[in-house]
Amino acid sequence: MESASVTVDHSHGHDEHHGPPAANQSSRIEPQLLGMLLFIISEVMLFGAFFTAYFFIRVVADNPWPAEGEELPVAIAGVNTAILLSLSEDRFISQSRRDFYDARFRAVGMADLLPDGFRRVIANALTGDRSILAPHVTADANGSPLLATGAPTTSDPFANRYPQSPMGWTSFWPAGGPEICFSSNGRNACTNFSGDGGFAPLAPTNTAAVDPQIGWEVQKFLIAWTVALIKANEKTQWTDMMRIWKLGQNTAPDVSPRIEWQDPASGQLYYARTFGKECLFGDASNGCAGGKLVERGIAARVLEYANQLTAGGYQLDTTTYPATADHPAGFNAYGRAMVATQPSGAPIVAIDPAIQNISPTGTLVATKPCDQNVAPTCTPLTVNQNHFAHDLQGYKSVPDYLWQAELVYGWFAGPNQRGVY
Repeated sequence: MESASVTVDHSHGHDEHHGPPAANQSSRIEPQLLGMLLFIISEVMLFGAFFTAYFFIRVVADNPWPAEGEELPVAIAGVNTAILLSLSEDRFISQSRRDFYDARFRAVGMADLLPDGFRRVIANALTGDRSILAPHVTADANGSPLLATGAPTTSDPFANRYPQSPMGWTSFWPAGGPEICFSSNGRNACTNFSGDGGFAPLAPTNTAAVDPQIGWEVQKFLIAWTVALIKANEKTQWTDMMRIWKLGQNTAPDVSPRIEWQDPASGQLYYARTFGKECLFGDASNGCAGGKLVERGIAARVLEYANQLTAGGYQLDTTTYPATADHPAGFNAYGRAMVATQPSGAPIVAIDPAIQNISPTGTLVATKPCDQNVAPTCTPLTVNQNHFAHDLQGYKSVPDYLWQAELVYGWFAGPNQRGVY
């Protein structure tokens, strides 16, 4: 359980607002009643369409249904019906007993059944590191995808442009760590649940990553729903792993060990508790060779990635913060990238070899670094001249939204009557 005493600072001016804007409310009907009516009406419309189609096929259509010789999957339908009824009964009992008063009765979600997998998905989906989430296709030695060039194109003119073999998906739940799973024989897993055996997966020599298309439009909903629902079981391991602090908005927490990140543009400082490191897609017994060593905690992983972008986008103060056994040069003892500043106090944007300037004659010329502490007359680089610094501007929305969602859903308040364990 997090031992820090945290309070929210409400001493800001009246013009400052935290959390989502107040909803417009009609005086004629209560929001709860309106929401329930809309829900019922939408359900009536949905299932009304199903029943209308069913009666039309049975009564109006000339052809018999089901067609002669076809049998309906009665057994499967019966099992699905039983599952739906059991879910309804469980929800009725839970609500009628105020969701129980012992949180352990509610510990039946994916976060409880597959805790490591759930943690890895949330933590890494909230970064911009697409290589971790990316599905893969088989490739040649040069990294080019192998396509089904011999596929007939009669019915589909693009059939010869599809991958030669099924895609490999990232599986996060195996106890030994995530894996790129090229399953075989129609399976959808490569490792059994206990983690001590496999299902004869394919092992292509070369693969190529495919963009998983995980960005802000996915991340904001991932944050909102996870923060809103994960607290239901009141397991402090989840709230501790996801809780993030903004200094100045929250009282400075006495959290150790922790990771820090400071936004170079605004100077805002963020804290998150750390839970050690884990190796992704590498040899854990050999210093994670061939993989990535990342933070285990969810909020810590977010701040770690923000520090990585900061280190790539800005010049770090390697003189005041030399390398140690635990951190590279330019980082403090809490993993924060310490940005060097110009005499004006502005952060020094680092040179980006991937970006070049356009000369007056239209040719591309390399950008030049500018540290006015050394060359007072040089022109400082802007964030648009470094793609890491540019990405960091947008990525700041992730820790900000995570903090705001936790504030709105009461994560900085004390445990409620349902208890914690």
